[in-house]
Amino acid sequence: MKNKCCVFGKFVKSEFVSSENISDILSEAFERAAIAATPDIDCILDILDNVSAAWADPNYHLRVKAAEVMPKLTDFSPEMTDAGFDVVSQICARKTLEKRLKGEFNSLRLFDEGEEQPHLGYKLKAKSRGVLVHLTAGNVFVGAVDSLVSGIITKNVNILKMSRVDTVFPVLFIESIKEHDPAGIIWPNQAAISWKGGDESIENPILNSPATIVFWGGDEALKSLKSRLGDAAKLVENGPRFSFAVIEGRKIKVSTAPQIAASLALDVARWDQQACSSPHVVYVLDKDIKTSHLLMEYLYDELLKLSEDLPAGNLTFDEKVEIRKVRELAAMSQAKGEGRLECPEDFSFTLVLEY
Repeated sequence: MKNKCCVFGKFVKSEFVSSENISDILSEAFERAAIAATPDIDCILDILDNVSAAWADPNYHLRVKAAEVMPKLTDFSPEMTDAGFDVVSQICARKTLEKRLKGEFNSLRLFDEGEEQPHLGYKLKAKSRGVLVHLTAGNVFVGAVDSLVSGIITKNVNILKMSRVDTVFPVLFIESIKEHDPAGIIWPNQAAISWKGGDESIENPILNSPATIVFWGGDEALKSLKSRLGDAAKLVENGPRFSFAVIEGRKIKVSTAPQIAASLALDVARWDQQACSSPHVVYVLDKDIKTSHLLMEYLYDELLKLSEDLPAGNLTFDEKVEIRKVRELAAMSQAKGEGRLECPEDFSFTLVLEY
């Protein structure tokens, strides 16, 4: 499958973006801002809801095409990739988007006619930023879609820089919007493009434009970006995250413990722990260490099941070496009576208990 980009209604070669045309791309984006801000939110949600229904279908032709290439690109197992397509469907569902808009803005209409404020005698109205440039991370392919959809429902023009890991899925996703947007209400206001990170001849015009930069990535990259950001640009930071879970011991001692372990195992297993939402550490709040042992046993059983249904992706030799190191140190602690190790013979998962 040949890589390509999408630039405001045109599908072009992947190397299309250059220092010669980036200013033209930005100019077109700002020209489109007024158009992107016009549609009624119900119209936008209807289109995305139809996109959601399409990606929910395992036989949808773009999902089938994505399923052929994504495991090779991302090193996620085919089962994990399929789970990702289901998440894409959930992200685009009207129910999800209404919940997001109401949760963050307390209204669906804030970007339309506005919302009357009780007892104050005026309406509150939100204004789109205009142009969003999404600098996405490559750890989980659905992250780019989530960022893009956030820009769409807030009525912005979106320029998505695809990660070097995945220059396929964002374009397929925009193709799916096109299929369900025959009137061209949303999809011509989207761009998914790629360039080599750090190329100042392309990045400087972007970072010095009055765009809003939506950043996803590590701490060093964020610091570098901030040092180069122009006065006219705005920044939305989604910097590094380290997720964990906290469980009260008393919850583990009741009949809900198996359900807690099942939910926790799913969070742990998804995305091979590469996503910000995947906890690496679970804190158990209880003076009695037996509670932690009990949770560990429940969790082991659930992860064992999930290793069949949602297997981990490919591991490099170096990754396997690091896992062995962790296991050997945990085994030494267990021998000293200072912890516990539970893991299958393969590398599908490792549970370490530290007192």
